[in-house]
Amino acid sequence: MSNYNRHKLDSAISVQSIITVYHLDLRNTRVTCEAHDFPEIYYVEQGSSKICVNGEEFSLDEGTLIIYGPDTPHGKEQAYIPGGIVDIISFETDSPAMNSLYNRPLCLNARQRDRFESLIARGQSLLQTGEGGSSTQKEFYMNSSDPRETQQLKNLLELFLLELSYAGEMKSPRNYGTNHSWFYQQQMEHLTTFLLENLDKNLTIKDMMAALWISESSLRRLVQKHKGCGPIAYFQELRMREAKNLIQTTDLSMTEISAQLGFSSLHYFSRTFHNKIGETPTDYAKMVRRQH
Repeated sequence: MSNYNRHKLDSAISVQSIITVYHLDLRNTRVTCEAHDFPEIYYVEQGSSKICVNGEEFSLDEGTLIIYGPDTPHGKEQAYIPGGIVDIISFETDSPAMNSLYNRPLCLNARQRDRFESLIARGQSLLQTGEGGSSTQKEFYMNSSDPRETQQLKNLLELFLLELSYAGEMKSPRNYGTNHSWFYQQQMEHLTTFLLENLDKNLTIKDMMAALWISESSLRRLVQKHKGCGPIAYFQELRMREAKNLIQTTDLSMTEISAQLGFSSLHYFSRTFHNKIGETPTDYAKMVRRQH
């Protein structure tokens, strides 16, 4: 008789079937409102795309997605051109863990983007479309009977959804609701984390755009909305906050602090500090010493 314990492996998210897999250029395609009894991932691979969820309109930038929940109306009654090059995959699942992911935009990081685009490529290699119908309304047929290939597609999708579920849980989505305000808050948190990790570099607008996969206009609107200034000004504010912290908690010289924060010269650092804080780094250090 075996003395080994058998541990049952439960599934948090399980996909029962794949329904559609699309790669579409919607820059010149008109669509209308629809709803169906299964979830659908709508991902913007290039450009930006206008969407409407339960009557609320907003735009998804490149590298973002939304998972429309079952029976969720998305689109407008009157035909419109969403724009963007998008990937769409719809599927069946009865997993309650999916509920926290439905109907709110999610900004993917570079690794998640690569995984999802690989998932779409794999899905397209296994499913083929029939004749007839519009570009967004085709019948799909599985062109492989090999269960190893179909299981691989199933596993790829489930793993991707699990990763999104973990990320959403860590961001406490219930605190943000289900609309685009949560999405913008998430983007701002991504940007702040990126800036704090690169205080020693002379970041540019293009660096920030690449980190968030958004356009320059979207980046500027985002920072203005949350911080009331431009992206570079916000970056300098974080640098000066760290400079104050280093002056208060270390014995580093001003030259060393300047170099640690990526400034090209002590003069540039001192001028920036004075403009942001209202006094020179040396005067600020003297004030700190008097208080202690």
